[in-house]
Amino acid sequence: MLNPIDPSTLKVIILPRGQEQDDLTSIELIHPRTLKPIFFLYNNKNNEIYELKNFNFTKNPHMSNTNSKKIVMTRNGEIIKSLLFDKPDNFKNSDGNGLIVENPDILLATRFNFVYMLLLYYEKQLESLENDSSFRLRLLNSDDLIEILEKNSAFKFNNFPNSFWSIENSILMNALNLIHDKIEENDEIYFRLNETKIIDMFDDKINKLSQSFPISILQKLINPKLSAPMTIQQKELLVLPTPPASKIPSESSTPKNIETIPSDQIPADIIEYAKINHSINILASYLSPLLVIKLRKKYDTKLTMLAQYKKQLDNMNEMREIAQNNLNALNENLHAEQENSKKRNNKNNNNNSTSNNFNKKRKILKKPVAPGKGALDNFFKAKK
Repeated sequence: MLNPIDPSTLKVIILPRGQEQDDLTSIELIHPRTLKPIFFLYNNKNNEIYELKNFNFTKNPHMSNTNSKKIVMTRNGEIIKSLLFDKPDNFKNSDGNGLIVENPDILLATRFNFVYMLLLYYEKQLESLENDSSFRLRLLNSDDLIEILEKNSAFKFNNFPNSFWSIENSILMNALNLIHDKIEENDEIYFRLNETKIIDMFDDKINKLSQSFPISILQKLINPKLSAPMTIQQKELLVLPTPPASKIPSESSTPKNIETIPSDQIPADIIEYAKINHSINILASYLSPLLVIKLRKKYDTKLTMLAQYKKQLDNMNEMREIAQNNLNALNENLHAEQENSKKRNNKNNNNNSTSNNFNKKRKILKKPVAPGKGALDNFFKAKK
């Protein structure tokens, strides 16, 4: 037997494999990009942090077209979904029967890197480093740095349990090592923020993302923006921009003329640049605008070539649209001329028909001959 349950009283969280519910607790932190308080999951045993993301069935590029057609939607455009629980023994106030939850909130718990929180804390220092040439980053003892972070209430770091701030916590120490220079001296550990290490860390993430890009996102989100129907003449005009010799990427060959590439394909270099751009956009949802600008500057040549390619596509599409509009206008004029010609021909035919009918009527309506005045009467008339 299935008992219905009010979805407002229940949130369904999908946990990574191997995570036990009893080990997890919720903590409120500030999101590093939106700066709004949100809830994360914290594992008390291994100190891992999990971000909770809403699972949206309606906007999932990984779903095939065949499966997406089977999705049933409401009139408001919301997906109709229900969850069935056959063994709800761990539910509070459960009577042991199954449960059915209509349209529940489904959250995915994904592992979250604490380094994004650290960068939120260091945001003002990075801005000072960018705008003030005399600004210098401080070298801090590990105990002093951890104490400063632990007591920070602006970003709600004080919501973490005390065990998180232990120097034995590998999650914390790994995050610190990723973006700091670590100096060991006289049995003491010191940390200093290193901007170069920050950029290199994200550069490595961007390369990994672009190299293992999901084919579903590539086909449904990226390729449609890089391809467009063009005439042969337009393809001959579309040449990938070539950077100056000093800026040609060493790991990539010089871009090719699109004329040498099949019409149903996109240049491989451009696809790679688009992957990099999309990877940066993914990371940008967790980074300050300043760091995003710095990352884009690192890939300036490739992103510039991508932008030039898109601009050429836009120009070609605009030319095609103008040509199509002109062709439509020409067809409309030809059609109107044909209609006018038909009307003129019909009018002439009607005039000729009226004239012929009038002539026929004139032949029938001859003036009658008076008696004794006809041709035969004159023939038989007696001669005098």
